Amino acid sequence: MRFSELACLGEAVEIRIGRISAKTTIQDILDGERFVILQPTHRLALLSVGDDEYVRIFLIRDNGIFRLDAVLEARYRENGVALCRFRAVSEAERIQRRYSYRLHIVLDAKLYLQKGAKPLNAKTINISENGLCLVSSIKFEPLDKFTIKLKLEEGYDAVFDVQVIRCERINEDTLYTTGARFLNISTREQARLSRFIMKQQILQRKLSK
Repeated sequence: MRFSELACLGEAVEIRIGRISAKTTIQDILDGERFVILQPTHRLALLSVGDDEYVRIFLIRDNGIFRLDAVLEARYRENGVALCRFRAVSEAERIQRRYSYRLHIVLDAKLYLQKGAKPLNAKTINISENGLCLVSSIKFEPLDKFTIKLKLEEGYDAVFDVQVIRCERINEDTLYTTGARFLNISTREQARLSRFIMKQQILQRKLSK
């Protein structure tokens, strides 16, 4: 599959150079093979990529991880923003069906479509370290962004910014299932989410026995 057939503007991607990896976003898709990303950083420093140096790009999706190789064509600034233009030198291939364990669990959720807006009710269907699937009365479009609040533990409400991957209507009902991925999740929040999922896994296994 060609890069342009898979990627979306604004999508988060992971770039790997040797053993170093960093996350960045797609800023432009120029043609079937060439694309522009924000200059990636690693530990607050610009990630060094040599001219014509090959790198590996990963796109993390709800249905798996896609990988392709690319080469740096140019580094430049536009409106004060550091950018890198790459050219894909291989087709994207799916290397893993699921990036992380998906915990099937129903949690009450509050959705905030805009800052300061009144929250809307929803319920999760499943959740992983990278995103979630929920049911609500809202029809989202791919790439829509909103904030979600979940009660993961007693006395602790987790708040995540998410971006919509897909949204489908449930039969003839007025409800929709929405798959979304987490955006800019902090290391601390990621760790708490991982612990919650692990605890629930253990609990569900005990109950099944």
